[in-house]
Amino acid sequence: MAKGQRIAIGVALAALLGIGLYSLRPFGPGSSPQSADEAADNPEPGLTLRDVTLEQPDENGIMLWRVEAEEVTYSPDRRVAMIKRPDSELFQDGDVIYNVTADTGEIQENGDAIFLRGNIVATGTKNGSILRGEELEWRPQEDVLIVRETLPAAIPNCGPWPTKPAFTTAKIAWNWRVA
Repeated sequence: MAKGQRIAIGVALAALLGIGLYSLRPFGPGSSPQSADEAADNPEPGLTLRDVTLEQPDENGIMLWRVEAEEVTYSPDRRVAMIKRPDSELFQDGDVIYNVTADTGEIQENGDAIFLRGNIVATGTKNGSILRGEELEWRPQEDVLIVRETLPAAIPNCGPWPTKPAFTTAKIAWNWRVA
């Protein structure tokens, strides 16, 4: 092998080594790489995660809600998480009370309120109810579930469905009020 070829091969190997070492550096100045779980726990402003599960327990560790989503994008101030294609579970006293699907939604103020929008289907796990509408609001600390722009619902042993139902989920009772 000629001396020129050996030099060219040496330069190419040095370049590949340099590129390899560069790719191992932290992602930003003063930062370190994060796993997907770490990123979900401490999201960067404007961060988008795909195929993610978000959960919110209360101060005693009892689950309040779980949302699996196709995509989650955090607002720059980290106060709102926009979600695409959410498949959600709403909990009460640690038990799932509703399974909910929607087109989009948002989680506000670190999980104090969840708003789901578009083609809402909420299925009660304990009472067999099926709620349909265009918007659903869940405030777990208050045990309040509000369904707006409702479509006919199927609720065993329940009277007529109000136009704008809002009810508490305490003891899975149906306490109607106009929202």
